Parts: sequence; structure tokens; C-alpha cells
Amino acid sequence: MTTPIERVLAALPGHRPSGDRKWLARCPAHEDRSPSLSIRVADDGRVLMNCFVGCEFKSIVEALGMTQSDMFDRDQDAERKQLEAKPAKTFATARDAIADLERRLGNRSAVWTYRDANGDPVGVVVRWDTAHGKTIRPVSQTAIGWVQCGMATPRPLYRLPELLASKGPVFVTEGEKAAEAARSIGLTATTSAHGAQSAHGTSWAHLACRDVIILPDADDAGEKYAEAVRGLLAAVNQPPRVKIVRLPGLADGEDIHDFLVRRREDGKADGEIRAEV
Repeated sequence: MTTPIERVLAALPGHRPSGDRKWLARCPAHEDRSPSLSIRVADDGRVLMNCFVGCEFKSIVEALGMTQSDMFDRDQDAERKQLEAKPAKTFATARDAIADLERRLGNRSAVWTYRDANGDPVGVVVRWDTAHGKTIRPVSQTAIGWVQCGMATPRPLYRLPELLASKGPVFVTEGEKAAEAARSIGLTATTSAHGAQSAHGTSWAHLACRDVIILPDADDAGEKYAEAVRGLLAAVNQPPRVKIVRLPGLADGEDIHDFLVRRREDGKADGEIRAEV
């Protein structure tokens, strides 16, 4: 299935890139002899267009032979409409949504916030550790407020603003807890939201041209996640240089968090552990 931006660019012959996920083209809504239409992709996957001459967005879309709903990812648009038509519960802030979850599930063990490239919060992942195992609940922002469900696609990478400001290699882990463990020894680390099987729902474009090291969990799910991420990164425009590194000594299901615990118990300083990784 084609994406919204692929459909738009296919209808605009002669378009040219003007930046990261940005293009210039002749506006189809007026007689345009020099490119006056700016096109870009928003963090939520929507196609945004602005004519410097002043043509209305609706007129531009109609001139392309499309509708405004074509500017949204179809799966995301369906999810958005479903939420707006029948919201189970909405909250003014993410904190309110989390507090409601805590009234039902008890005090949380951890909370991790996802932000877009501008630094604005768009989703939260909340974790509870209980005697029966871990419980994960997502909270996300929509046009109608914060809701207790997963973020719409394409989702941002975890700690995206820090990643964009960084230099050097980026370490990809499976899950936020592992990413935070990697960050605790000074590594630039990220992950994708909503579990090992949801890597495809994240935009990996911001890792273009970077050196990326994937640190898989020591189990079948971890290997599958690492391979899925490697495949997604290979499809990025100007793909990054990717390595999969399996940390030594991990038992089944363990990750870099467990690796660090044991190294620290052995008396190693974080700088030594970072060099080893």
C-alpha cells in the first residue's frame, strides 16, 4: 500500500527535494511556472502543503484529484476517526490519563515519554511490575485529548529530540527499560514503541546515514526484533550502517539491563562497561 506522500508526489511531476521530508513543486491549483508549492510530511504521517501564492489547501488537494482524507495514512485515519467518533475516555493531560490507570492498577513502576521532533509529547508508555509479571499500558495524544491507547503510526523513536542532537553511533534496544540502561553508561540509545512486534509502526527515517548498533534481547523474540529493525533501516532513504551486537553472558530473555547489573556487581565502572559494549 502506498503512503500519502508517495501518492501526492506521484501526482506532482517535476517535484524536487528541499530538505528532510520536504519538497517543492508547481502548484496544481493555479498556473504555476516556477515551483511555489511546499510539501512536507508531519510527524504523524500527514501530508502538509502550502502554496506561496495563497491557494487554499482544499483547492490544492482537489486539483490533485484527491480528497483531504488522502493526506492521512489510511490505517491511521481510520483509527483517528474511530477514536473521535466513539472515545472510551479522554483526558486533558497525559498525567490525568496515567492517574486514572493508577487508580485501577496501583502505583506505576516506570513511565517513558515519547516526543516528536519538536520536543512535544505525543505518547507515554507506563509499566507496572507485579508478582505476576509486568503490565504495560500506553497513553497517547489525539485531536480530542489524551486517550489510553497506543500512538498512531508512524510513531516517533524513543527520545527522538536527543537522538537528533547527538553525534556518533546510535544503539537500538528492545524496549524503553533497556534503552535507559544503555543511556545510563553514556550511550545514545533509542527504541520503538509498543512491543517487539510493532517496529514497523515507527518512523526510522531520522537514523539515515547514522551508525546504528542493534542490541537484541537474548531470545527468539529479540532476534526477530533485531532482524525486523535491520530490514526497516535498510529501506530508509540514505540507509544507516547497521550492526547487530549480541552481548556476552546473557541468559534467555535478558538484555543490556541485566548485562550492566552483573558488570557493576563485578566492580566495573560505567566507563569500562561502555568501552566493552
